Amino acid sequence: MQYKDNKLLYEQFRRKIEASAWILLLLIFLLESIIGIIWACNGWIIEGDDPLSYSVKYIVLPTLVNLIAVSLYHYTEYHTGISSSSKNALLIMTFTIMCLTIAVVHNAVRIASVSFVLPIFLSAIFADFKVTRKAFFLNSCCYLSCMLLSYALAQPQSRLFLILDMIAGAILMVAAYLITRSILQYEQKVRCRLISYNEEQALLIERLRMDALTMLYNHNAFYRILEDAIEQGKAHDQKPVLAMLDIDNFKTINDTYGHTCGDCVLRKLAAIMKEQEADNIISARYGGEEFCILFTDCSIKEAEQLMNILRQSFENLKIDEINGHQVTFSAGLAVYEEAFDSPTAMIDAADKALYEAKRNGKNRVIVSRADMYT
Repeated sequence: MQYKDNKLLYEQFRRKIEASAWILLLLIFLLESIIGIIWACNGWIIEGDDPLSYSVKYIVLPTLVNLIAVSLYHYTEYHTGISSSSKNALLIMTFTIMCLTIAVVHNAVRIASVSFVLPIFLSAIFADFKVTRKAFFLNSCCYLSCMLLSYALAQPQSRLFLILDMIAGAILMVAAYLITRSILQYEQKVRCRLISYNEEQALLIERLRMDALTMLYNHNAFYRILEDAIEQGKAHDQKPVLAMLDIDNFKTINDTYGHTCGDCVLRKLAAIMKEQEADNIISARYGGEEFCILFTDCSIKEAEQLMNILRQSFENLKIDEINGHQVTFSAGLAVYEEAFDSPTAMIDAADKALYEAKRNGKNRVIVSRADMYT
């Protein structure tokens, strides 16, 4: 799920950055055109070049290279199925090509080579140290190549200053990498804290849904689970089954052995109920000594058999806290009917079956019948 979310987020940012690339391409074209007009009007065009060859060399060709680079990226983003990580790398490569075009064509403008810091900073968006290292290596090589080209074309008397520019630019490239790496480290720590915070929040929310004594779902949480199960059952043509169970003679246990021992009995029953839990069996403490179990994908007969197994397991359990005496429970079962206008109606039906089990001698499971709630 998290991978899918990251993939969608990267896709959104890539498309925003691509829009920036188109704007940057247009701005570079306009700037080069304005400079060309100024150069032509003032007679500053290099000897041997006419206005047409100057336009082709310094305006048309670099714009065409940048246009091809951005267009290829656009096609890859929208019309190919390559991985998200490959698209991330390709976007950085596109900006590197644009910077390389500017730096090579305008090698006399030494500051143009510093534009190679842009792809390094851009890599921070993808929160991947490997991507940032590769971007730094690639753009450092491009920067060094452009500066060596400028050095080869420079006049001998200006080469000393060019070396100083080269060193200063290299320092900026390293600084860009270090800053970007620090940003990634900060983002990583923030992400870890957010994940930890979300996990703590989820755990707290889950604890609020649990009964503190038995660690089963509490009354409110179970009611919502029952509502959802009924809706899901309607959608998939399934009828959930609800069991309400009550420990027999629990007041006598509390009066004889004390409430602490009574709590031990409740926990023992909860432990046996947890052992029976599955994806389609959900247990809860409804209140006091009353518990409930929801069977979301069982027939009424299967649910009755499981409840009798649970009843016998509890009956056979010797509880040391009450001198090894045996304890039993009674239970009532109700299957969802369209006549029920709410989850409460289903609970009432299971409750009436439970009370009948109590009246008929306790320690038994009774299935609700229509005559009980009509």
